[in-house]
Amino acid sequence: MGGITLSNVNYMRDNTVRQYYEKWELNPFLVDRYKEDFYRFVRACLMVDRTPDIDHLKSALRDSFYEKYEDKEKYDQFVSDVVVLFEHLRNFANTRLP
Repeated sequence: MGGITLSNVNYMRDNTVRQYYEKWELNPFLVDRYKEDFYRFVRACLMVDRTPDIDHLKSALRDSFYEKYEDKEKYDQFVSDVVVLFEHLRNFANTRLP
């Protein structure tokens, strides 16, 4: 593919964020058993950058997981699901209560 890599995404340069990402990447599923790893990754991202660039994340994930999926339709769905969940968690974390 080519384009933005995860190492070019600002918050991915942080060692803690990178560690959580790499742990989740070993089992990049959003089923209950692995969601905790993903949640830790998102939380670490938000500690580094409260408003991470979702477009950069999406491009980087596309490049990162492209070779891991033979079925490109499932690959597209996976990346979309990850980005949507990341956005929801980011929005939730940034919600200010009155």
